[in-house]
Amino acid sequence: MFSASLPLFTVMVSCLFVGAVVYLLRTNQSEAPTVLIWNVHAGNCRWIDSKGQVDIASPVALVRLPWVVILNLSPSNNASNRWLPIWRDQLSRDDWRRLQVLARWSKLPNTIV
Repeated sequence: MFSASLPLFTVMVSCLFVGAVVYLLRTNQSEAPTVLIWNVHAGNCRWIDSKGQVDIASPVALVRLPWVVILNLSPSNNASNRWLPIWRDQLSRDDWRRLQVLARWSKLPNTIV
């Protein structure tokens, strides 16, 4: 019975993962920040969107994978939390390495690893 349920579990987890990735890719790109400044010591993030508006948010959690870092941000205006994916190809090699180190040593809960 265990061996029969293992493939079903694998398929369910794979579908959940693919669904999450599709959701992240289909988020409203017009609201995506063009500049993100993560001040670890102050415990907040500032971002500037495509309209030039600045918003401040507190990071709540993160997901760190080899190809993407996803921040869960809680905006200061009490809006719902937003997930912000930062893909490896969006940053230079040195900036990606810095982000990976920052995410690894951050005190934020890592929901995957």
